[in-house]
Parts: sequence; structure tokens; C-alpha cells
Amino acid sequence: MFRDLKRSVTGYDLTRFTTEPPTRYMKLSHDRLPWYIEVRASNADGVTFYDLFVQIQTVLSSRIKNSDFYNSEITEEEREALTRLVRETFAQMQAMRAREGETLQADITARLATIRRLSDELAAHREPIRSELLASYRQRVQEIAAQAGTDVNQDRIAQEVAIMVEKGDIAEELTRLAHHVEQTEKAIAGKEPAGKKLDFLSQEMLREINTMGSKSRASNIRMLVVELKTEVERIREQVQNVE
Repeated sequence: MFRDLKRSVTGYDLTRFTTEPPTRYMKLSHDRLPWYIEVRASNADGVTFYDLFVQIQTVLSSRIKNSDFYNSEITEEEREALTRLVRETFAQMQAMRAREGETLQADITARLATIRRLSDELAAHREPIRSELLASYRQRVQEIAAQAGTDVNQDRIAQEVAIMVEKGDIAEELTRLAHHVEQTEKAIAGKEPAGKKLDFLSQEMLREINTMGSKSRASNIRMLVVELKTEVERIREQVQNVE
């Protein structure tokens, strides 16, 4: 009926009866549904299209009850076959999810190992970077003082340079990154749902890596930072499939 309308469906259309003559009860079936949909009139006159659509929507959005499954419309043999099919399908689904979980765990574990290795490489560059920063900052301060034509106390220069070098150090970021890696390993080894936690930890790892990248201009450090970000971003992609 509504398919042939050349205008939008109105409220009046929904108040019309579904059959002629009107009936106060309908029982619908479909070959893709294992149960009937029963529709009763909301008034004394008969079932309207509104009654029909509301009941269809209600039934299709409701959980299947035992009364829907165990009914007199199917034989005991059919019920046993259906039960067996449902159990087999569920077992296959569980097995598939288990295999996917094992694959995800192995992939994330391998990437965490790579992150540890890259972090160790960054840590190995830490002292040379500190020395480079110390020399660079000291030279820069002396150049500024010379341009200004003023003498600056060497102890004062050393103090200010030391503060600047500490701000440029990546030790704290490396420590926090290692902690996040450890927490991620514990999360993927646990039995509880960890999708949200893993997503949070991957964001925190990216935060620490980006901070380290902003603290150094050295090309070798930047290359390591790029590799670290790549691994963490791939982990973050994977954890979107984790509950």
C-alpha cells in the first residue's frame, strides 16, 4: 500500500486498517523468522498499520525467550536439530574469536618487544645528547652575552645551562614509556576485557614519544621516534578489535 503512495506517509495513513474487513488479531510469519508475530488491535475496531508496525518493531528488538524457542509448532526432532546447530555455531564462533585473540596478542607482544628495543636505543643516546645540549646551550648563552656586550658570571651560566639541559632530558619520558609497555603486557595477558585500557595506554605511549621527539633535533633520535610512533600506532589500530 505505502509503496504505491506518491507522497509522504501521514499519521492518518497509520490509523487505517490493515485488512478489509478489519480484524482485531493477526498472526504473521516469515521464512527467516523462527517465530510468529502476533498483532492485536489497540482499539475495538481492528488492527491498524500503526499497531502492525509497532508490534513488528517491538518483536524484532526483543530478546528471544524460551517460549519463542520451545513451542508446539516444531517437533522434538526439529528442536534437537536446531539446538545442535546453535551450539555448533556458537562453538565455532568462540573458537574463531579465540584464534583472533591469540593472533592479536602475538602481534601486540611482538610490537611491544620492538618498542622496548627502540627505547633502549634511545636511552643509549641519552648521555651524548645531554653533552651536545650542554655545549650548545653554553655556546649560545656566551654568544648572546657577547652580542649584548656584557659579562655573565660563569657559575650563573652553568646553572642556567644545567636547567635547560634537564628540561631537554628524555629520562622521565623513557621511564613512563617503559611503565606503559609493562601495563600493556599485563592487560593483554589478563582474562578481563581490556579494549578501553589498551586504547588509553597506546595514547599515553604516543604522548611520551611525541614529547621525546620535541626535545631533540638530532636526526638519529628523530628516526627512532618515528619508528616508535609507527609501532604504537599499529598497536592502537589492533586494540580497536579488542573488547
